[in-house]
Parts: sequence; structure tokens; C-alpha cells
Amino acid sequence: MDLSAWIADYTAYLKAHGYASCTLSRRLKYLRGLERFVVRQEMNSLEAFTPHHTPAFVAYWVRHEPGARPSPGLKCRSRFFKPHHHIALQYSLRSFFRWAHATGRLESDPFPLRVPVRGPYHFPQVTDYLRFLKEHKDLAKNSLVQIELFVRRFDQFLRAHQVSNWHQLQVHHLDQFVRQQASYSIGRNSPCS
Repeated sequence: MDLSAWIADYTAYLKAHGYASCTLSRRLKYLRGLERFVVRQEMNSLEAFTPHHTPAFVAYWVRHEPGARPSPGLKCRSRFFKPHHHIALQYSLRSFFRWAHATGRLESDPFPLRVPVRGPYHFPQVTDYLRFLKEHKDLAKNSLVQIELFVRRFDQFLRAHQVSNWHQLQVHHLDQFVRQQASYSIGRNSPCS
């Protein structure tokens, strides 16, 4: 199976969404390894790849990729990944399969999304945005927590100002929210507080 056209399209997608070059090269290296693994397993398509193939792929990666070593592991449990699996490989694999499903290249997604954020939110798009950040932006957990806090404040601000849909959002709403957050930050960082 030749994934080069998929990999080229996925690379363009990652570049268009502002991924760093080091993240790009790491993800592409994993995908080339996935391509070799799929051929070795004699799969006719990526539809045949299931979460149960993941441990075998990780073992293949560690054995055949120059410089690959077993990972020290993950801090949290996962349905499909064991603690010794590479976290960067895990994110790369999930992201690629989700992209392939979202673009219609695969009928099913072997790694369906779980909602990673607490709700409820006034705007349902907030949950989608936070999920996108968690699954596709390769951000640190602490960064995600900070972004979620900020987005939650924005959602609450809009609700308090009776903004019920995005078409009602005006420049003065944004200006007022930014001013409010700036004064909050200044108050927190002042030596007297």
C-alpha cells in the first residue's frame, strides 16, 4: 500500500494549521514507519488497521527505526495504548487517522474522540475548539488548562452580556473582555495582591 499521496496531503494540512517544523518531521517519520508496517502486515488498506494493531506497530517502530527506544511511558491510562508506548507516536497516529476519516479517506476512525473538557458551555463550538487544541495542536497539558480557563471566561462573559450567537458578537464585546482580562492579570501580578 502506497500512502505517499495521503502523507503529502496530510503534510499540507499540518502546514496550513501552523504546526512547527520539528513536529512535522516527527509525524512524517512515524507515518513512513506506519506505511512500512502496513505493507509488512499485508494489509490492503488502512481500514484494516485497528487499535489492536497499535502495540505491534510500536514494537515494530522500536525494532526497526534507527534511534528509536522504548518510551518511559505515559502518566495516564488509555484504552488502546499501554504505558510503555511512545506518547508522540500515539498523538501522531491518532491525529493522522482522525484526519483521514474527516477527509473521507477512511470510512471509520479507529480512535474516536472523547470530549476532553468540562462543560457545559454556552456556545457548543467552545467544546469543539478545545477538543481540536487537545487532539491536533500537540500542546502541553498545562497550556491546555490555561487556554480552557481563558475560553471558559470568554464563554461566561458572552453569556453574561446576552450574546447568544456568534453573529451578535461585536468589537466592543471583545474590547471589554480583553480589558477585563488585562485588569484581572495586572491585579494578580501586582506585589500587593
